[in-house]
Amino acid sequence: MTPHDGHRPQAREPRKADLARIAFNVSTLKLAGAGLAGVTPRAREAAPALDLGDPAQRCFGDFELLERIGEGGMGAVYRARQTSLDREVALKLLSAGPWASEDFIAMFKYEAQSAAGLHHPNIVAVYAIGEQEGLIYYAMELVPGETLDHCLDRVHAMAPRDAAVLVRTIAEAVDYAHRLGVLHLDLKPANILLDRAGQPKVSDFGLARRLGRSLSIENEQVLGTPSYMAPEQADPLRGVLTPATDVWGLGTILYECVAGSPPFLAPSAEETLRLVREGRVRRLSRSATVHRDLEAICAKCLARSPLHRYVTARALADDLGRYLEGRPVRARPLNVWQRVGHWAQREPALAFAVAGAALALVSGIAATSLQWQRAERNAAAAREVNRFINEDLLAIADPYRIDKDMTDVLARAEARLDASFADQPAARAQIGLSIGRAWLGQGHWHEARLRLERTYGDAERALGPQHPQTLATAEYLALAQTYDAQYTQSEAVYRTLLPTLRQRYGATSPRTLRVRRNHAMMLYETDRFEPALRELRALRADSLGVPGSLAEIDATLADLYTETNRWDEAMVTLQDALARSRRQWGASHPEYLWQQVSLGDMLMMRGQWDQADALFSHIHEGLVETIGDSHPRTLTVVHYLGLVRLERGQPAKALPLLRHALRERLRVQGPDHNWTHYSMNRVAEALVELGRPDEAIPLVQQALQSVDRTGRRRQAYVILLLDTMGRAYLAKGEPARAEPYLREGLQLARDTLPANNVRRGIIERSMGDLCARQHHAIEARAHYATALAIFTEGWGPRHPWARDLRARSAALPRIRAATAEPRPARRTPA
Repeated sequence: MTPHDGHRPQAREPRKADLARIAFNVSTLKLAGAGLAGVTPRAREAAPALDLGDPAQRCFGDFELLERIGEGGMGAVYRARQTSLDREVALKLLSAGPWASEDFIAMFKYEAQSAAGLHHPNIVAVYAIGEQEGLIYYAMELVPGETLDHCLDRVHAMAPRDAAVLVRTIAEAVDYAHRLGVLHLDLKPANILLDRAGQPKVSDFGLARRLGRSLSIENEQVLGTPSYMAPEQADPLRGVLTPATDVWGLGTILYECVAGSPPFLAPSAEETLRLVREGRVRRLSRSATVHRDLEAICAKCLARSPLHRYVTARALADDLGRYLEGRPVRARPLNVWQRVGHWAQREPALAFAVAGAALALVSGIAATSLQWQRAERNAAAAREVNRFINEDLLAIADPYRIDKDMTDVLARAEARLDASFADQPAARAQIGLSIGRAWLGQGHWHEARLRLERTYGDAERALGPQHPQTLATAEYLALAQTYDAQYTQSEAVYRTLLPTLRQRYGATSPRTLRVRRNHAMMLYETDRFEPALRELRALRADSLGVPGSLAEIDATLADLYTETNRWDEAMVTLQDALARSRRQWGASHPEYLWQQVSLGDMLMMRGQWDQADALFSHIHEGLVETIGDSHPRTLTVVHYLGLVRLERGQPAKALPLLRHALRERLRVQGPDHNWTHYSMNRVAEALVELGRPDEAIPLVQQALQSVDRTGRRRQAYVILLLDTMGRAYLAKGEPARAEPYLREGLQLARDTLPANNVRRGIIERSMGDLCARQHHAIEARAHYATALAIFTEGWGPRHPWARDLRARSAALPRIRAATAEPRPARRTPA
């Protein structure tokens, strides 16, 4: 019976114990002086050196050990080649080896599996976990570069701003792990890898554990590194650990980057742990010249009580961003008037505009609440409404908060609403609608959907399904569900809402037209192009007497024309829509800027890259100014800025932009949103173009697992994921592994897309490459011809993609290459 059957032998064969000692070459196995739980005294034996020149010692199952590149408390790390996939990896061998207890091995495997589920640009990917010759191992992404502690050995300390930028990036990656329920518990400079571009990657989730699991350590030993442990981590009796434990670790990294040494360091591990438990942190300003705001941030991270630290790593990252942008930080809070004054001095024009918007929002909430007060004639409820408005929602009038981040205010408002109006659904419905719309406007679509779902239930119960308040809630709920990619739920709401609006207000009322347009957009998002086109054409005819609705209708119609390869018609329609929008809203309005994204996309797809790049840069600047740099629409423009560079054949310049968009979309929209999948796909495409398909494949696999989990495998955008996966395997010289993905993509294109859709051309082109690689020249030529006809129909024979396809077809008899030829990037609907 193997260990995988659930039983571990108490004694191992002698040669396996020898192999463990050879592999690690350590005389005493311990964890940074604190002890390694689960290791028996047999581990403390002298170890001979490992001879990598000996093939017998170099061979380790599916891996060939090439060189030892590091070691830590839990094991040694080797650069190795995984023979089955022909890729270099970092292979970590668990130093406890054959002497580890069953509980320790079970814990390690469980937590390593948790780490393997993390896919983030700033987290070292875990490829495989297993056991070989009695040794537990896991294979990780190999990151060329150096560790942060080696960097600090060279430079001693970093400039405070550079340290803040670095730790903010690390904190964002740690927050991603936290949101997936995984703690790190050993954050320190040695576990931060810096790639050749200086970008950090968090490594070694070997101590990671699920949030909420109790810390149970044998013999009251501790896991971690003393100088970087949180007080609750250094004391095994404190129990459950939280994200605040990792916030402490982030604080120690920030401290050491600025001061040149960790906050706690003593001659022995025991003395260091004593200092940690006491929690007396030397002020950062005593060791370096540092701004008071950054010192306050560091001090908040290193507060002895977890309750006094940042609640999340995201909160830390946000405060570091405020410091870097010269804004007041929350670790050293100013009063309301100081915050308003600081912000208004920096941006007086925007302060005036935002203050007006805030006043309008609060006035709207107050008006609806007072109407409810008169209708209900309930003095006690009226007092609650007034207190709610004065103590909670008036905080939104702080323009600094509106401009940058209303998340905390809205979250507190929701909590107060649910607590104070538990038995008053009418009041909850009215105020909840205002909060839901605020979430929607901020781009927090998931939060908006959850709030509006509860609000809709309240409105139906208290006011009835035909009440105007209930219908308004249904309208915004369906929109939030569409934005949050919950299409089935959105369709169900529209099925009830649209007939009611037609009956109550008429088919051509502004409200009905708006909801019909939103429904058409949802049909478009779910690949129902013909029904969407019919609805938009009918809408256009019905909107002639309501000119204010035409701009949005025509903008959506233009996007739909591109799906049927009618690019010239799409351009004319969009330009008309933009002219109306500019007159209606003005050149700096977020809706007008957002509609211009479609224009940039059309310019890019026509090969007019300079114009597209300039336009996207302008749009990005305007959206950052009006809705912030983390709004999903702003991130989409960053995505497109990267895409233009990918289209131009500049993947190295595209990759940082695409990774930024992916990182933020993971944070804002989560790993299962289709816009996140678009970014995963584009990052993977850039990696393939850079000759790094081994890094691309896990990213696309993650996206495909997500579409399976969410039931979206048959949506048309998945064609692009399947195409990229096929291209990645072609780049590795593995056409047999590429074929099932490309054939699935081709069948999906035939089932879901018009015959002349550009995505159909994309997958036909890749199928041609596959057939050419397999020496099926006739089939390759047929696929190339189909793709060429689609591209020529849309953009003409001189388009770069058309010229490229003619060259590929002409070269068919000479194709013998083992790697895939680079190709231009594809547009994305996001």
